[in-house]
Amino acid sequence: MIELVVKASPAAKRAARKRGVDLASIVGSGPGGRVTEDDVAKYAEQKGERVVATSAGFVKASPAAKRAARERGVDLASIVGSGPGGRVIEEDVAKHAEHKGEAETIRATRLAKKLADEAGLNLAEVSGTGMGGRVRAQDIAAPAAAPVAGPMAPPVAGLPPVDMERATRPTTALGPAEIASVMPMAGMRRITATRMFQSAQSVARVTLTTEVDVTETVRMRECLVSRAGSTGRPRPSYTDIIVKIAARALREHPMMNARLSDQGIELLDSVNVGVAVAGVQGLAVPVIHGADSRCIEEITAESRDKIERARVGRLYTREMSGGTFTVTNIGMYEIDAFTPIINLPETGILGVGRIVEKPAVIDGQVTIRSMMYLSLTFDHRIIDGAPASAFLRTIKHYLEKPYELIAVC
Repeated sequence: MIELVVKASPAAKRAARKRGVDLASIVGSGPGGRVTEDDVAKYAEQKGERVVATSAGFVKASPAAKRAARERGVDLASIVGSGPGGRVIEEDVAKHAEHKGEAETIRATRLAKKLADEAGLNLAEVSGTGMGGRVRAQDIAAPAAAPVAGPMAPPVAGLPPVDMERATRPTTALGPAEIASVMPMAGMRRITATRMFQSAQSVARVTLTTEVDVTETVRMRECLVSRAGSTGRPRPSYTDIIVKIAARALREHPMMNARLSDQGIELLDSVNVGVAVAGVQGLAVPVIHGADSRCIEEITAESRDKIERARVGRLYTREMSGGTFTVTNIGMYEIDAFTPIINLPETGILGVGRIVEKPAVIDGQVTIRSMMYLSLTFDHRIIDGAPASAFLRTIKHYLEKPYELIAVC
């Protein structure tokens, strides 16, 4: 199991217990990502005023709608909101409760009620085949599929007329879907889902994509792999090289190595690059601290150890804390480009695609080069498009001319 120890002040812990808030769901704004009492208060306020956690996920609802739902015993997750952005309002709760009260006079399964509502059927007119006359999903399928007399479509030149009744008649009846298994939203899966939801809701995301000629990086890695083989050290991956390059670029573009707080934009002194890893318990992001001052062999040794432990759920929380930027590489899955989600409270994340050999024009000549796509997602609240583009251009430059930067231990 991953040891989930959340850094939080004593006041934050007391506030979390009092408000019934899970500290693991909060992104801390204190030193080193520490959760403060203000973080707990803001999270509880946001959760109470805008989002309601239900068994089916998160539902946007107005305060009046939440009060009405509690009074009427209505599950907000079962209501389709008519407010802005799908927000559930008080009128939605009232209509749902009224409809629910009418429907409950008829014995029927929840799936049958849903199918009847979608098909526009009156459950009172359906004969139930379940115990005690209970209406089941199978009972809904037959009436819904019953043919309705319709006109003949007018003939088209050269074609016979079409019997619309036959043409629109369903060929099969829809039955209930069988659930193979249910995976609980717990542990790292729950934490990942919460943080991704927070990022998607609060960040002004923009993604830039560029294609890079990594032919020289490929050649350099071959040299590094050969050197590692002769010394018995771990073989560096492309991700290791990109972590080093990204760290150097962060030093040259400090606005990308920043975070947003109540005081403003905080420029961070340390360059700590996280590497997204798919583990047995979900996504984990081990962090290489001080990556800008480390050589590739040091980064390779540390990342190999942390990545292997992350995949089996044996990372400590401190090894996943303090990141200032993240690299996520899914090129091994034959993905070219994508839109990664920022790992809060960081400003950006770099998505790395696969390396593909393709024709390119170099000095007026067509030749085969190794090409790769990079996808940079950044928070537009902190940095504008032009400086973010300059940061991505710097990474591209070092990948195309890696010997200008890389020092080997």
